[in-house]
Order: sequence, then C-alpha cells, then structure tokens
Amino acid sequence: AGPATPITAGSRHIHVPNTSPDGTLVAFQSFGPQEDIFVIRSDGTNELQLTNDSFRDRMPKWSPDGRSIAFYSNRGGAFDIWMIDAGGSNLRQITNDSAADVRAIWSPDGKRIAGYRFNEEGFILNLSSSPPQQTPLAPFDDADAVFDVSDWSPDGNWLAGEKFSKSSGMIQGLFIYSIQTGKYQLLTESGYTPIWLKDSRRLLFENDGKMYLVDRLERKPR
Repeated sequence: AGPATPITAGSRHIHVPNTSPDGTLVAFQSFGPQEDIFVIRSDGTNELQLTNDSFRDRMPKWSPDGRSIAFYSNRGGAFDIWMIDAGGSNLRQITNDSAADVRAIWSPDGKRIAGYRFNEEGFILNLSSSPPQQTPLAPFDDADAVFDVSDWSPDGNWLAGEKFSKSSGMIQGLFIYSIQTGKYQLLTESGYTPIWLKDSRRLLFENDGKMYLVDRLERKPR
C-alpha cells in the first residue's frame, strides 16, 4: 500500500514490466520506433539493455528460476518466441512457426511455455524435448473464437486469458483453461490481462482503467 514510486525516467514509452521471482529486478520493453528488452533493479538502479537493434522485441517474462527471460520477436523473420539470459547473453530462438507466436508464458516449474499464434490457437511448448514439442490447447466451440493466454497459475493447473473474436477483434470475456481437462470457464464478461495471485484462486485484471479482483470459484469481480 502507498504511493507508486517510479523506477525509470526519461521520455521512453515503457511497456509490460515484469518482476523477477525474487522481486529484485524488473524486465520491461521499450515501445515506439525501437522495441528492445531492458532489465533494471526494483529500486531504479543498474539499468541494463539486453537487446539493441531494429527488431521488435516484446513482452519479456522471467523464468521461474530468474535466470532467463522469454519474449517474442521478429528477429528471425516472423514473430517467434525467443529467450535470453538475464545478463544479456545466450540469445536463442525457441519456436520457428509460419504463423506469428505472440506470447511466452512460463509454467511454474519452468519446463513449459504457453504461447499463442495470432488469430489461430494457443499451445503449450515442452522445453524438455529437443526440439521443443508443441501441444495445441483445446479450441472453443465457436470456431471464430481464440484464447489469448496471459498467465499460468502457481499451482500449474490453470491458464488465464482473453477470449476474442478473430473476425471482429473484440474481447468476449476473460476465461480460465484447465490443463487437466482442456475445458474453459468464464470468469467475467469484460476485462483485460488476468494475472493469478499466489493462491491460484484469485486473479487481478484491468477494466476501464480500474483494477479488479475476481475469485475463480465465486466469479464476482470487485
């Protein structure tokens, strides 16, 4: 609780900050003519630029062990999932799809990544296999609807994300997806980017400039 404290300064447009598992570092993306990945200490010191080129490097996500950052980028031609060590070394490509892979959400054990192909389907990527093996998520009954995954529950059992229409691009509600059953459950009729709390039951999400909390069992946002 209390006032927000800025940890970055200047005229850059800072986008999608993501805190390291131990809370000491924040990864973020610059947004604009050049989109790069940065890391900064949570007290605003020791900023480190991990990428610096003309490619679109987007939505950094820390691995559960805090050693790597996954993001998606067009540096291989199409948008794919990439990974880089937290210190800026060992940049490597994880997927190589003809469609644009535009999410990289870690499982709690760090062995899998949930992704989403733009206007197509979500998938789970097994990092233990070589090359990483993809398993598609179950589709919605509505063929025009797709699931844009945004977070993986700490207990490993659920994905949370947005259902939206391929034809209109409109969000049709926030849903959770059971890893075990392949079934979807509606959370709310509107909102953006649900994020799990540590109890794997409550989620935070944004709607109309406000922050909401919803219980996945009660499904009554406040």
